[in-house]
Amino acid sequence: MLSPDYVYFGSKGDVRSRQSLMEELLSPNYLLTSGGRSEIEVYTTAGTAVVSSRWKGEGSSGGEKFHDDQRCSIVLARGKSDWVALSEHCTQIVPPQQ
Repeated sequence: MLSPDYVYFGSKGDVRSRQSLMEELLSPNYLLTSGGRSEIEVYTTAGTAVVSSRWKGEGSSGGEKFHDDQRCSIVLARGKSDWVALSEHCTQIVPPQQ
């Protein structure tokens, strides 16, 4: 579902490629224990969609726990047979719990 040119923009100003993000998510050092999206709204125009949502998730990465509460927007484009994600930007809206 992620375009080969997918780009992730994080809360701390980081910019990550599809490969970098997938390496982290598939790493044995990454564990997502809960997660979900709410407040989902979809805006569409001729072959493009923007999905706005609130993401809440918990887990650990590299041995450090995280508790995310973020507002995210995902830009999608209609491909030949399906929608593909071009980019996502997430902003922490509640300070992360330690």
